[in-house]
Amino acid sequence: MSLSIAAGARYVEKRKLFQFLGLAAGFSLAALLFALFGFKLAAAELAAFLLLALGFLDYPKFLLSAVFIRSALDAFTNTGLPLGPLNLNPAGLLGLLLIFFTGIHGFNNKEILRFPVAKGFLLFLLFSTPALFSAFWNFGAEGAVAVKEFIRLASLFCLLVSLLAFFKTPKETKKLFYVSLASLVVPLGVGFYQVLTGTGDTFSTAGQNRIFGTLFHPNTFALYLSVFLAVALAWHKVAPTFRKKVLLGILLAAQFLTFSLSGLAATAAVFGMHFWAHKNFKILLLGTVLFTIPLALSANWKTRFEQVAGMKLTEEIQTGEISNSFSWRVLHWYVLLQYAKEHPVTGWGLLTTEKITPWKTPEGQGYAAHNDFVRLFLESGLVGLTGYFIFLFHTGRWIFRRKEEAGPKAEGRLAPVLKAVFAVLILLSAGAAEPLVHTPFVYYFLTFIALAKAGFAFPLTPARNGR
Repeated sequence: MSLSIAAGARYVEKRKLFQFLGLAAGFSLAALLFALFGFKLAAAELAAFLLLALGFLDYPKFLLSAVFIRSALDAFTNTGLPLGPLNLNPAGLLGLLLIFFTGIHGFNNKEILRFPVAKGFLLFLLFSTPALFSAFWNFGAEGAVAVKEFIRLASLFCLLVSLLAFFKTPKETKKLFYVSLASLVVPLGVGFYQVLTGTGDTFSTAGQNRIFGTLFHPNTFALYLSVFLAVALAWHKVAPTFRKKVLLGILLAAQFLTFSLSGLAATAAVFGMHFWAHKNFKILLLGTVLFTIPLALSANWKTRFEQVAGMKLTEEIQTGEISNSFSWRVLHWYVLLQYAKEHPVTGWGLLTTEKITPWKTPEGQGYAAHNDFVRLFLESGLVGLTGYFIFLFHTGRWIFRRKEEAGPKAEGRLAPVLKAVFAVLILLSAGAAEPLVHTPFVYYFLTFIALAKAGFAFPLTPARNGR
């Protein structure tokens, strides 16, 4: 007995010694990085080291960190790591780490790849591979941008399969759910700061303070918010509380302040799917009051609606005299489709739309296609477009045909959320929003798919807490 106590004491002493040495080494490294690179880059380096350590030592915690921080990473657009012809920003580096650690830790291929969504996404990746080589064939060294896009798509696939492999138990899925919700804090906080200070995006719609939080663009923020609007609606239906109503109000207010027509369409689709599934007139009325009425009172929204309502689409496209962003997008699709006919099988190459389009910014940056189907046909041809349709088919079939388990928690499953977000994906892929390009939208959609596959149910709240 005395020997075991002595051994335990020695173990505690050694652990304290190693902790002390580790802290000393960490502070020394921090000081060195600060001296060499300055505070911001030193903090970024330390964060990268921490993520690397987590990835090697505790991959599930790395995944939780990746889900939490992803919504804040698009703010670092001017920070990157040059890798040959590529320059990966923090979001791209996180994607690269997801690919790396998925390969390091591995997973049960047979079990996970039989899952329809994972199988469909893998086939989409494989069908996109010819467009990776097309980019180099058509643009030489500049075709390296295709590698960046392939990394992005592959990282989304790796996120899905990693979450499926490492988050299976109720305790694990509950952590993942709350971490996903926590990802709202930073972008929403920054977004409302932009409202108060008038520092939102004013480039694409002059005179409007369109908030975008920490994300790349107001449309990206709007699509990201639509995922969590679907979550908040479904959770409120299962366990209504005043706090969930407040969450819905905050999300709808932020959505309204993006002044995004695609966000408006996404919100309408989410509420429409919720009403179709539950016939919940109260929540439909709440959504109408909190979103539709402010639209009617907003001069910015009125201007946008008047532009769309007053356009003569056919005449504008024929003459090239465009009155608003929507008619420009339709004209842009027509022009891009003419280019796509030159390489109809494997396309021009991934992420090459901005090189091909004749519309450029003063800095020479090409505009996006604003339509997933047009962009995929242009960049990856019929082969890549077929791969995307395969992914949509497998995903949609699983979401709409899956059988929920019976039991007291059956009504708390994520089926309504997935149906609503998938409806947004389909609607806007064929519309003017290009949701596949907006990584945070797909990122959190796949996160909730992984939760649904693991059997996650919304935490129930007693009725006495408020209905």
